[in-house]
Amino acid sequence: MKKVVVLLTIVLLSVNVFASGSQDAGEEQSVPKIVIYNNNGVISGAGGETTSSPEIIAEMRAWVLAETGVDVEVIAPVVGQESQKLNLLLASGAQVDAFWGNWPDFASRNMILPLNDLIEEYGSSIISSWPKESFAAMSDPNGTMWGIPRSTPFMGNPLFLRADWAEKYSLEVPETIEELEEYFAVIKKNEPGAIPLLAEMKGKHGSSGIFQTFLGAFTEYGASNWLDKDGKIKPQELQTGYKEFVQKMNEWYKAGYIYPEFASLNRNIVRDLIKSGKVAANATWYSNVTVPYATTESNNPGINMIFPEGGLSGEYGKAETIKPAGVEGMLISARSEHPEAVIKVMEFFYSNPGNHQVAYMGPENGLWKWTNKDKLQFEILKDRTGYLGDYAFAMGLPMERAVSTDSPQMAKHFAYLGVGTVASGITPDGLDYSRGKMPVDAGVVYDPQVIENDIPGFADLQRMREEEVIKFIMGARPMGEWDNFIEELYSIGLNDWINAYTEMFKSQK
Repeated sequence: MKKVVVLLTIVLLSVNVFASGSQDAGEEQSVPKIVIYNNNGVISGAGGETTSSPEIIAEMRAWVLAETGVDVEVIAPVVGQESQKLNLLLASGAQVDAFWGNWPDFASRNMILPLNDLIEEYGSSIISSWPKESFAAMSDPNGTMWGIPRSTPFMGNPLFLRADWAEKYSLEVPETIEELEEYFAVIKKNEPGAIPLLAEMKGKHGSSGIFQTFLGAFTEYGASNWLDKDGKIKPQELQTGYKEFVQKMNEWYKAGYIYPEFASLNRNIVRDLIKSGKVAANATWYSNVTVPYATTESNNPGINMIFPEGGLSGEYGKAETIKPAGVEGMLISARSEHPEAVIKVMEFFYSNPGNHQVAYMGPENGLWKWTNKDKLQFEILKDRTGYLGDYAFAMGLPMERAVSTDSPQMAKHFAYLGVGTVASGITPDGLDYSRGKMPVDAGVVYDPQVIENDIPGFADLQRMREEEVIKFIMGARPMGEWDNFIEELYSIGLNDWINAYTEMFKSQK
């Protein structure tokens, strides 16, 4: 407790220094204080705590203040309730200067600020860090930028498999749907307690592993809206082969291959199951395997989780669907009194990957240390406890790939991202687009205001598309009713959906 008091005193002293150090006699200059709701997927905990120690949080806050002249308070999300807590904060009028979200949802309600001028004046390193696809996804058709990007096009849902189990039973690592089924059957028969397939409906960053990992093997366009020969955009459920995909998932579910609670998983449950070593194949967001992999190996000596070289394939080609650069990013509240301070703090992190390293991993020589700071090479000293990245704001490949480490704790994760390979020309696994299919409408931003005005039944459509497909997979609704399901979609407004989405698609493509 004494150390916390000392560090908080440092923060207050730093505030006084910045408030008076550069002013003329008699002038008063206050240090801008901003509050950031850090719901970017790095931290979350039951009740909102992150298990980061108060001492380290105070030290990090003092460091950011000393380097930027901005006092930054961080609010942590509650696991499984990240959006609910954000909505409560925004509705209550509490100070929240920046947060992560899908910009169309907030721009349409005038809740966030356009960032073109702010980033042009204060964020040159932000601009130079991201590819054009990322900024395009964060901008409306008029070129107005509504947020700092969070993603690039990415192979987020590879099928990680236990290659050691394949070898144990004299099987090749499956590369086709048929070989995968054989693998499932062997594991189900010979490994009591094993989970042949861990899949998810809703995962990190909007991923949907059961679709994004497999659907491309059954349909031409994968997990994507598609352009029909009549010139109209249609939802993925209307693709040739989609019904066969659902039928196959139902067969797998009935055979006991798919984890029974696949439709209601959260990240913590997924990672705990991965670490247990029970999962034979994983179709959830990649980092559920890669981040805790050192613990998984420690718990299960000899385990070897890999994905098929070249990706999984089926009748229609590559099974994976590439996750395009998304509309999720850091957004600045329209109520923020210091939006320039938010950009200045972000510029600090983007201007030097070493700054991001501290923000992500905590104070140097605590959990990690530089082994060659000039080359941005570091070593992890111990497991990541005490600090979970509360001040990690510049998240995404541009910063993550710039540093490197030989530490085994994060080796699996960093290898997939291509950490340390920026200047090498090597294409990392996460950016190997040859493994999958790019969505037909990648880069198209569907305006929620248009959706609200032109598709009165949109909420019911979305609910039915999700809930009824789950029922078909789990067998709660027989496949013989599939055509009835499609008719039901039309009856509650699917034609409105098709017309509105087609208009938005054509206006941007």
